[in-house]
Amino acid sequence: MMVGQKMSSISITVKLGLAGTLAVAIALGIGRFAYTPILPYMQSELGLSSTQLGALASWNFFGYLIGSLTPLLIPIIQIKQRRSFFIALSTSIITTGLMGVSYNLISLTIIRFIAGVSSALTLIIGTGILFKKFEVLESSRFKLSHFCGFGVGIVISAIAVPMASKFGFNWSSQWLIMALICCCLAIPVLIFMPADSSKLETVVETIISTNHSSLSFSLVAIGYGLFGIGYIIFGTFISAMSTEMSQLGLLNDYVWLTVGISATPSVFIWQKLSDVIGKDLSLSLACLSSAFGVFCAVHFATFNTLIFGCALFGCGMPGIVALALLEGKNRYSGSLTSAVAILTLSFSFGQMLGPFLAGILIDRIGNYYFAMQISVVCLFFSGVFMVDPQRLLRLFKKLIGGCINT
Repeated sequence: MMVGQKMSSISITVKLGLAGTLAVAIALGIGRFAYTPILPYMQSELGLSSTQLGALASWNFFGYLIGSLTPLLIPIIQIKQRRSFFIALSTSIITTGLMGVSYNLISLTIIRFIAGVSSALTLIIGTGILFKKFEVLESSRFKLSHFCGFGVGIVISAIAVPMASKFGFNWSSQWLIMALICCCLAIPVLIFMPADSSKLETVVETIISTNHSSLSFSLVAIGYGLFGIGYIIFGTFISAMSTEMSQLGLLNDYVWLTVGISATPSVFIWQKLSDVIGKDLSLSLACLSSAFGVFCAVHFATFNTLIFGCALFGCGMPGIVALALLEGKNRYSGSLTSAVAILTLSFSFGQMLGPFLAGILIDRIGNYYFAMQISVVCLFFSGVFMVDPQRLLRLFKKLIGGCINT
């Protein structure tokens, strides 16, 4: 009987992990990041500048900001979680399809904004439901499994978009194809996603404690904002940059695919490492490795360094998003709601600012180099700010004590 119960628990855990992963793949891996491989085709066929494309991306991230704060401002969303979750997921699929039937910048901007709102709601509400269920099943090590959806969605879009182009489908058809794929991915989500009437606040409070100073929280919030700037500049324009590199030829299609492949298992890697060295050091290493990856991809600009750099970048991205929220909440000494709001604001402002400024720089300078260097610098300093000052203080005291004893 015990064996049967254990097998049943494993089966439910797998189904939950699959539902969460595919939901994130739909709303974020595709809903947000399909924009990256489709961007060069939109730029060529619609005649849009890098500034316009960067602003379009920023509106998506402004929507993400609004969507992230919505569950904190509208309590009914926290109560009717499953219904709210599927409304958000459906909206994400619809907006992906609408991108393919819109041809002016205003309508595209509105659609990307709504897509940002729905993607944030899908992630936050889905995380609340899954965290609670994994707690009940005593499968806490799988709590972050749905963040694998970032990589899964990126891989799908990185394969589907170039293939669609090779068969003669233009940018609008590519969006419609991605929406059709999302509809197929949504079927297991609809079947396996459980109902949960508990409030999001209660769910998160069961796994988070607050015991650090306001200074340490401020530092991780700043680091998270810098990460938002750094990762989104590279993530938005890497496909367009690689397309312009004539020495790559058709190989540029593999650049974004590499990001997705390396991103898929990365959450488990950084989560395991955080158990050994601590979340703050794991976060710092993830940010620094992403910075080094972008540096290699841009500075050397060969196919091999692009692949290597994209692999490092992809490996760091989902782990940073997942662990930064947990580490930030652990460091906050006030209410959990305030912690979520501040972290979300910092990250979202970084995402909004990054592609807009990068687009302006790319148009004015005429290349991607300087914008990508900003990405490197922001990712580097995000790694610096992620280290808990309490750890540094303990290390300093230990060193002073050692010097006194000698």
